[in-house]
Amino acid sequence: MPLNQGLRAARERAGLTQQQLADRASVTDAYIAQLETRAKSNPSLAVLRRLARALGVPLVTLGFPDMARRKKMTSAINQGLGTTTAGTPPTEAEYFLARRFGWMHRTMFRGLPVRPKTGDRGPVKDALLEIVDAAGALEYSRERLSRIMTIAQAEFERCSKGLDFLGASSWGGTNTPAVYYEFCNAVAWTRGVKGRYEEQLRQAIAHDPELWKELQKVRSRTAQREFEEARVLAKCSLHIFTPPYSNAGAQIEGGALIYPIPEIINPDDFRANRLVAGRHAASLVDQFWAATEKFVDELLDVFHPLTAKAS
Repeated sequence: MPLNQGLRAARERAGLTQQQLADRASVTDAYIAQLETRAKSNPSLAVLRRLARALGVPLVTLGFPDMARRKKMTSAINQGLGTTTAGTPPTEAEYFLARRFGWMHRTMFRGLPVRPKTGDRGPVKDALLEIVDAAGALEYSRERLSRIMTIAQAEFERCSKGLDFLGASSWGGTNTPAVYYEFCNAVAWTRGVKGRYEEQLRQAIAHDPELWKELQKVRSRTAQREFEEARVLAKCSLHIFTPPYSNAGAQIEGGALIYPIPEIINPDDFRANRLVAGRHAASLVDQFWAATEKFVDELLDVFHPLTAKAS
């Protein structure tokens, strides 16, 4: 599907005006209008990802720019941090783990944390680095999931004619697990952020219970629901998300593949769980990432405020 058609359809399904979408994706409404009216346009992959996140849909749902741009983007996605077919490196904004780099630089090179006011702050710094490392792994896993889904969509489009979706050796049965593997990695790293916070950081500031109460408020307003969601999902084995289990596997929505994730009511009885509209692998990982990103930002604001001088 051409980008202008896919973008307009996704925006209308989301019930957003061009201005509302522009605000969410940090672009202008005039630019949205341009993308929706021109048959050929070449937005950067970074912009496309922001649009997909703003709409709560997988990147592939939006369609693609012109064929030359599509081939270049697909090659770059496949090669990750390598080079494009033109031999030029992908831009930092598109592929570099920018948030991890910023967090690491802030935690590692700004001296010791400014809090707690008493005790050894070395273990606090170590714990923060561990949290940032897990959050960076989630950032990478989210990017990886997007690449896998793009590759899977392209493969689906190539072989969809005459494809037997019910056969044991069908496309869905052999390719869907790759998406869910990466989804489970993202779930695990979300739990990793929570675990390192609750175990390592809590232990490092055990002598300052008031500071811990302050941090718990940070978690409550940023990522508590997502951390709990990841904890429950982590109890489910990977294979129950894939065929031949009922309510499992890829589905087609508007010509794009989506990968449903049931609402987990009972982790021990997968069939007792239910599918919910809009709840799929990409949207959940986007939620995990958005919450984790805000959590880490606010956590570092406590220990390494940007206005403070390095000690």
